[in-house]
Amino acid sequence: FRIVATVAPRLHAEQYMSIKALRVALQNDKDPLLRAMARKKHSLGVKQFNTLVEKVEGLLESYEVSVEQLDTASLELFDDVGRVPSCGLAACGQLSRLVPFASSNLLQGIACSTELWAEHQVLLRENSASAADAPFAMLDRYCSLDAMDLSLLRCVRTAQLVHLLALSVPIKTCDTVAVILPLIRAARVQEALSEPIRKLLMRNLLPRALLRLQSRDEIMAILAADAEPHLLLCTLAAVIRDAAMCVGDEILASARCIASVVTEWIVSSLLLKEGTAPLHVKAISAYRAFFASLDEAADVIDDSILSSIAKKQTSAVQEAMCMLPTLQIPTALLTMTIHRHLSIAPVVVASTVQQVITYSQGLRPLDGLEFLAELSSSRIIDTAAYNELVHTMNYFLARCCRLRHMPPNGRLLS
Repeated sequence: FRIVATVAPRLHAEQYMSIKALRVALQNDKDPLLRAMARKKHSLGVKQFNTLVEKVEGLLESYEVSVEQLDTASLELFDDVGRVPSCGLAACGQLSRLVPFASSNLLQGIACSTELWAEHQVLLRENSASAADAPFAMLDRYCSLDAMDLSLLRCVRTAQLVHLLALSVPIKTCDTVAVILPLIRAARVQEALSEPIRKLLMRNLLPRALLRLQSRDEIMAILAADAEPHLLLCTLAAVIRDAAMCVGDEILASARCIASVVTEWIVSSLLLKEGTAPLHVKAISAYRAFFASLDEAADVIDDSILSSIAKKQTSAVQEAMCMLPTLQIPTALLTMTIHRHLSIAPVVVASTVQQVITYSQGLRPLDGLEFLAELSSSRIIDTAAYNELVHTMNYFLARCCRLRHMPPNGRLLS
């Protein structure tokens, strides 16, 4: 097995990494995978290697070697290479060619291994999300290269695992949570992956996996499995939006289920103080980004993605809307965002609008403008209240910007 793996087709990093990421990663000349590539002296072409594998398989069959024995030897070799990532065997192209005699069950186990994905996932820099009010804004909820701690080994292995998962795991019958969680994390750092791997991930694997995600227990399991579920939600919503471009309204049921479960999870912590959702400023900003991306997905599908939650949580949101000035600004903004995403289509009454306008006038103009802009997206039937809201927003806008020509009354009118 080791001899066959020694002559496996050579790794070409540009097939798995983007050129920009590769240039950054190559600045570290001590990367173990770089050493492995230098140590790999022998390799065959794909056709020659496949022919060799067929002949060796025939030899193994003639000696009646069992599948269990083949898998045991293959797994031992795979683990040995994993422990020494700088050895020449680690520089083979596809992971399946490192263990060409492994059964489909073993390959599926490798592709879905939580430990393997965690060991090789691309890491983020600790200070990468300093702008708490706009997580991943520059790349539509995905990370930019400067937010990643790029490593040749981790980038290539992540891409190889994506390829192996596509090759060996039947999405329609697999464990949805075991598959979708590492794929979402890979999507977060897709800027480091090559274009073919990105297409495989974003247009093939994730859309099909999302279509199967329609269970509350599965969604809660995904949230519980991540140390920063608020950032995971940012990426998940962006994946829903991008998947909608591939599968259209087929994803609607999954998107609504995800929105409902996530909304209930947030409200239970935010207003009822019963849940486990993080509630620091960065997390609240990420939740608002989650709903913003769902709005973009709804535009793609041309249908609504609203949340259906229990009566207890619905009542808590409606009560919070009546006392917005008493809440902290991030909490109030998130409350308004959640309120307008409820499937019951609640109406904001005129007294609440006037109350919020009065409160916003005591804030900095930019903060007041953000506060009223969030409220303006709600369902406001009272015409006079809505007009006053728009006039006040224009007034705040004028105070935020230095305008060359101001109206004589000092206010901008709609």
